[in-house]
Amino acid sequence: MQIKFYVIALLLVIIPCECYSDGVRTKVYADSIVRIFNESCSDWGNEQKRCRFTSENGLSHIDSIIYRNPKYKGLVKGDKDGRSDEYYDLFERIYDDEGFLIYVSMYIHGFRYNRMIYNRGRLVYVETGCDTLQSFFKDDCRMKALAEKASVDSNGRYVFSREKYEWNSFGRLKKRVLWYSNDVLKLNSSYIYTYGTPCDTIHVTPVDYPINFFEKTGVYDGSFGKIPEIEDPEYKDFAENPYEFDAPPELLERQKKRCEDYKKSLKNGNGKTR
Repeated sequence: MQIKFYVIALLLVIIPCECYSDGVRTKVYADSIVRIFNESCSDWGNEQKRCRFTSENGLSHIDSIIYRNPKYKGLVKGDKDGRSDEYYDLFERIYDDEGFLIYVSMYIHGFRYNRMIYNRGRLVYVETGCDTLQSFFKDDCRMKALAEKASVDSNGRYVFSREKYEWNSFGRLKKRVLWYSNDVLKLNSSYIYTYGTPCDTIHVTPVDYPINFFEKTGVYDGSFGKIPEIEDPEYKDFAENPYEFDAPPELLERQKKRCEDYKKSLKNGNGKTR
């Protein structure tokens, strides 16, 4: 193994980093998709250890960071392996054999998690919560779960929110189901999307108001040119996370053009709804 040194210019400190490859790991997703990862790590002594797991085709990857806190050693009880002074972050982004995104997971700050499941790159499920797997943060998770009035799933995790998405045969968003454990904004509901002609606005029932309620209209209800068609270059980003998608001006102009083409088609008796 080779010892490398990196200079942190601002602090003028030299920190030794032991960098190495540590073999191959295998994981299974969606019960049938097997991914073989090559592991590459860098160990920063008493501070942290970073590892990247890259799939053979280079698309899927996992990043892990183990944080070490020697000043807390011995203060946290109950870790039989003596690792109670450590915690980790974990990030996964997994693709299927056709190159479509199927799974994203973010495990951050020692106990909070956010996982997303996809069908051919389209978001179908989101879940957020925390767990007590890392002894250093057990109390933090339980306090957060109590404040959020969280439910508990079959794996013993505390769940704060769930979102489910359905898509129609045209690749358009059809339905969104929201559940928040502490729904003070009364957003828990099933939201249905109705599309008309390319010239019509989109209707969402009930109105999909933003989380902060500062908007007078819904995010997509009553909108025009904010949801891409499947052939649009923005569609991939939209399908990955519809409610974090920011429609560019080009999409609006493209929808206006589709509307004009639709009006022209009516003269020929070929008008169709979206």
